[in-house]
Amino acid sequence: MSRRTPWSPIFDVERSTGDIVVGATPPATTATIVEIDTLTDATYLPGPYRLALDGNTLWVTNSTGSRLTSVDVTDPTAVSVLGGVQDTTNLNGVAAVSVSGSYAFTSHFPTSFPQYSSWASWDISTPSAPTLADTLTAGFAPSGTTQAWASVIIGNTFFGAHPVHDGIIAIDITTPASLSILDSLFDVTNLTDCTRVIASGANHLLCVGSSSETYLTSVDVSTPSAMVIADTLTTSASSTLDVKAVGDKAYVAGFSNDTLSVCDISDLTSMTEVGTLADGTDLDGPIFLGVSASGIAYVFARGSSQSIVPVDCRVPASPEIISTALTSAYGLAGFGDVVVSGSTIFMSDPTLPGIRVFSITENLN
Repeated sequence: MSRRTPWSPIFDVERSTGDIVVGATPPATTATIVEIDTLTDATYLPGPYRLALDGNTLWVTNSTGSRLTSVDVTDPTAVSVLGGVQDTTNLNGVAAVSVSGSYAFTSHFPTSFPQYSSWASWDISTPSAPTLADTLTAGFAPSGTTQAWASVIIGNTFFGAHPVHDGIIAIDITTPASLSILDSLFDVTNLTDCTRVIASGANHLLCVGSSSETYLTSVDVSTPSAMVIADTLTTSASSTLDVKAVGDKAYVAGFSNDTLSVCDISDLTSMTEVGTLADGTDLDGPIFLGVSASGIAYVFARGSSQSIVPVDCRVPASPEIISTALTSAYGLAGFGDVVVSGSTIFMSDPTLPGIRVFSITENLN
């Protein structure tokens, strides 16, 4: 599909003579996605879930198997397991992971009673052999679901999404060997079934919720012990399973209505939706996103094609699909995670189970 260009007439330059040629057709904007490696390991990757990239080390939680695993991604074409830790108590039902310095922080919800929300810090100075630094258990006891689907660290605070209690928990990680709860923000209106939480700048979080939710909520965390809702925007996306932010734009995946929403977050107290793309065929059931620095969104669609679809969002008001989707059964029937680093996408595939690695090549006009 050719990208609309904002200039007219169309021209090009003849390389051999330097002459301007009016009427020449520019090359189409394309984004090529190629799978370059897969990694399976029955011991260390029995059920990969959330990802956290720390330099050349990819950290992977495995709720199946109660494991935190480190993967060497120095060479994306030949990724390999470094090691990890299994802990049937402190990684029982583990979901979210975030890394700061030489520590990883996880949240888990035990699959057997007593089922209380729990967190742990891990010394990862030796990535192949993490060691437990501290644990923290709170009196939040959601029944039958994972405690935190996602997390992010800003400064010395770990923020975890808490879908059952419709909110966010803030954990003080200033001293990793002594974790403590700073605040909890539960809001059944603005953080209903909060599934994803990401950072936006140094003082705000962006949150979305699954089920039939349509919101994008900004939370002011400039004082982590007193979090407050800054703004809530009703988007065109429904069942918003994922959100990513690049610059002053946020991208929201609407799973139940096959929609990608592009939002202006330049003012986090007054966000606006600036563009949408709804496509029940190519964007059938978007479950998570990766967004490149150039503004190309890679939409992982969970529908019948189970495909990875590149969407050009550089003109936010009119996002459009470019190139041909990479179609295959890439584990999209289950919940996983995606991390974009430069021209590489890492994806946890719970049905493989393992890690898939893709390269992206963008030719932009």
